Amino acid sequence: MAVLLGQYNPEWELYVEDVSQVNLYRFLMHAAIGKDLPKWFPIPLGGRQQVINRAHAMAAKSDKRRLFLIDADMSIIMKGPRTKIKNLHQVGAYCIENVVFELNSLAKVVSEHSAAHCPEDIHEVCNLQEAVHVAKRYLLPLFILYAIARKLAPTVASVSNGIGRFYDPKALRVKRDQLRLVRREIIKECIDNSNKNKFLQEGRKIRSLISTENWNKYVSGKDYIIPLFHNHCKNYTQYTGSRCQLARSLARHCTFSNDPILKTRLRKLYGFSR
Repeated sequence: MAVLLGQYNPEWELYVEDVSQVNLYRFLMHAAIGKDLPKWFPIPLGGRQQVINRAHAMAAKSDKRRLFLIDADMSIIMKGPRTKIKNLHQVGAYCIENVVFELNSLAKVVSEHSAAHCPEDIHEVCNLQEAVHVAKRYLLPLFILYAIARKLAPTVASVSNGIGRFYDPKALRVKRDQLRLVRREIIKECIDNSNKNKFLQEGRKIRSLISTENWNKYVSGKDYIIPLFHNHCKNYTQYTGSRCQLARSLARHCTFSNDPILKTRLRKLYGFSR
């Protein structure tokens, strides 16, 4: 892919983390600049640290325009300091899937696969408000716990376990007993590694920094939000695409409401003045 990029775009390069979502970035670029680049590919490096390392190594080079994209991960919740390296951009949400996820874009994508419904109807047909309720009521508090654990008990299992552990995709309901068990395990680990007062203090601090209205920035889009809404759309309409296909389609319709600066940086990377 790097060879293709060098062959067709000698003046600019986009470096990304995820090897499996190359086409998502292609569609995201399309949304930013308003046209397709059929022979262009970003350069996937396989992970966040790899992108940071490459950005640092190439910071002094000015032979072409470059942009290095990394996910925010837990720092979007914990409000930690950003890594400041030339041409490195940390997206303004948990991961790139959060940037492309927007309810109106979701409605457009699903309506394209459902001749009986227009985008305006999809919100009600797919019961999207119920999915939003699940995200706010159950997933956001879980991610606040994960953020506390990142500070107090780093050995707690990664959030990449995904939503399937405590969500029934057929019944479209939360497995509350299983979720309660997960939460108790995290809380116990945190208190065992510090104490109850530190746990409560850290929880208050993190909750004061975030807004429930921005839940779609703080809960992992790749492992939780996209799967949650994908299940709703598959159960209520004729949508048959995979989760990855849904994410790519959302990227094509992206308005960058979760990260407007990214749109500006992608346009400048391509060669537009803004």
